[in-house]
Amino acid sequence: YIMKMQDDTVGDVADRKRETQSLMAVVPITTMQHFNWLREKLAKVAGVELVEVLAIKPRQADLRIHFTGDPIVLVDAIKTAGMHVEPREKFLEIRP
Repeated sequence: YIMKMQDDTVGDVADRKRETQSLMAVVPITTMQHFNWLREKLAKVAGVELVEVLAIKPRQADLRIHFTGDPIVLVDAIKTAGMHVEPREKFLEIRP
């Protein structure tokens, strides 16, 4: 019975890590080419499932990043991909 409970707990943790989560992000942009390059680079980061464009303004783009796993791991993966990440209260600021 105890082994069954432990297996269920491990399975539950694994399922939670596979759940898709999302974070809001603000990305400063200069040109559409720059924006497309940055969006493609974000889409290739480990754990990222989808990069959704919410709004494009003259100097910034608002994104929602859908990912699996832990948000801290996502931030580290973005940094590893060569981008700068500044966590804010309700969103991430990502710069190339």
